[in-house]
Amino acid sequence: MSSQCPLGVVPVSRTTIFPSQNASRNPTGTPLSILDSRSSNWAPTAAFWVYDRPDQFATDLFVESLRLTLGMYPHWTGEVCFVDPIDVKDHRYRFRRLQVKYGFATDPGVDVIIAESDASILHLIPGYALQDAWDASALPSAAFIPDDALPPMAPGKPAALVQFTTFADAFAIGVKLAHGLADAHTLVQFMRDWMNIHRRVPVTSAPLFDPTLLDRAAAGDIDSEGPDKSLLRQSLALPILRYDYWASASGAHPFMAETIRVPDQLDKEKIRPFGTPLPWHEWDVDAPVAQYVICFTSDEVHKMWLDAVAGLSHAERSASISHLDALLAFVWMLINRARGLAGDEQPVHLSTILGLRNRLVPANFIGSPVIHVGVTCSGREAASANNLRSIAWSIRTVINSFTSDSLGALLHDMAYEDTPHREWNGFFGRHHVIFTSWLRLGLYEMEFVEGVKPRFASSVMPAVDGVISMTEGLPARQDESTDSAEWWKNGIDVSLQLTEKAMDGLLADPLLRSYRSRNHHE
Repeated sequence: MSSQCPLGVVPVSRTTIFPSQNASRNPTGTPLSILDSRSSNWAPTAAFWVYDRPDQFATDLFVESLRLTLGMYPHWTGEVCFVDPIDVKDHRYRFRRLQVKYGFATDPGVDVIIAESDASILHLIPGYALQDAWDASALPSAAFIPDDALPPMAPGKPAALVQFTTFADAFAIGVKLAHGLADAHTLVQFMRDWMNIHRRVPVTSAPLFDPTLLDRAAAGDIDSEGPDKSLLRQSLALPILRYDYWASASGAHPFMAETIRVPDQLDKEKIRPFGTPLPWHEWDVDAPVAQYVICFTSDEVHKMWLDAVAGLSHAERSASISHLDALLAFVWMLINRARGLAGDEQPVHLSTILGLRNRLVPANFIGSPVIHVGVTCSGREAASANNLRSIAWSIRTVINSFTSDSLGALLHDMAYEDTPHREWNGFFGRHHVIFTSWLRLGLYEMEFVEGVKPRFASSVMPAVDGVISMTEGLPARQDESTDSAEWWKNGIDVSLQLTEKAMDGLLADPLLRSYRSRNHHE
């Protein structure tokens, strides 16, 4: 095997599969939602699971159950592409809006890769013993997830990839999807449906694929020639970072050259005025980036929350700052300190994902009903160890500002954008952080073989300075489990991508483990 392959992984076969014969093959074209189109240039949604009993996993049975599961997700085997022809009086068919065409003879299908390695990997992953911090580069995601480009940026290619990898002591399942088809919630819902079908357990909540359901939450008329100016004003007042690619030619990194150019198909006299340019100087793309997973115990997470709500009544606590608000505020504080921003009066920005399930659409809605919202403080404020409550309050205040009415105005605004890819609601580099949550999804519940639970589960995020994601920690062994129903009961794993210099500073910061020894009282 080639030593250049991560962990010695070598592909053995690659096949394309489609839904079982019982699934409908009627040719269908479905425009995707306003937010699906907006996320189509985001990094793919991807995750992998590692199991410690490879002898219990038969790849051919997995492929067959995958075919059956795709019968519930037939559009994943279709072609994800931009709409054509363009119709400015129909929001679904405006420039660079996304659609999926499936049930055609030309469908690209889902690619299934079977790979193997002679390497043993279980010693590389965190165990049940308490971990302070773990260098995630020891288990590179490239060993579990193929690096193929996905549509619409790779036209005609499969939008979904699945890889099965057999190691000397483990078996891994990796899944990668075009973000326009699936966010984290959708990917994990698919995995749960697949698990149930594989084990011949009834699927209790079928996936709901209805992009129009989200679009109907937009305020006003989104199919006329122009937007409602009052709704635009309401949208622009929301706490969202709005960087304009087309205003960002000066200082742009060469690999972004195509993104910052106004497409030739658009009339430059009719596009929206240029906005805020991207601060390219803050993102050093040549700086080495380290990836670590910081493990916080449930006790640490709860103590952070107690600090953030200290002095509030029990009623005020339950209606205010959440445990996630407190944890995210603490991690952001650590990052700002590690970046040397404690004396910086310039603004720092946290772009956090906000899901719209149970806000605008049902819990079983599949697609990418998510937006990035923006929290802004000065570097000095967001790096101070005394400001945990105020930072957490800032996060909660921003999230609470997104009501059904304000979200309706935002969707109205997005429906009329020149292109869904013109605006970036976040950035990387020294003054920016982008946060994605994989919490409360049940990553460790994927028990495809009875009695064999994942030894490790991980989302896959781009290795770029300023990216954070969170997952629940590895569940305790049966003899150490608790009766707690709180979502943080197994601790939280915080995946960080920072420059090596900033990461070194964060890991050495005495504040990092300040909640491990503190005593708190309710």
